[in-house]
Amino acid sequence: LLARGGFEVGMRWRDGGLRSATIVSPHGGPVTVRSLQKIIVKDTKAESRSQHAAGRTWHLTTFQTEPGKTYALTALQ
Repeated sequence: LLARGGFEVGMRWRDGGLRSATIVSPHGGPVTVRSLQKIIVKDTKAESRSQHAAGRTWHLTTFQTEPGKTYALTALQ
């Protein structure tokens, strides 16, 4: 999957929910991930906040990326 900004995204799902993901950053820069579950990003200083919209709580996680680096994300249950 290709996301805005040229980020390459791979995701693993189980029982209808996100379990893990990877993000490859081709150019570097900030990225924000919006999900229904809280996530952690390995080896970063990711910042998380909650947003309420359309009767749901979204979790927004933002972190800085470096060119060519792959980032591992894990969804918390």
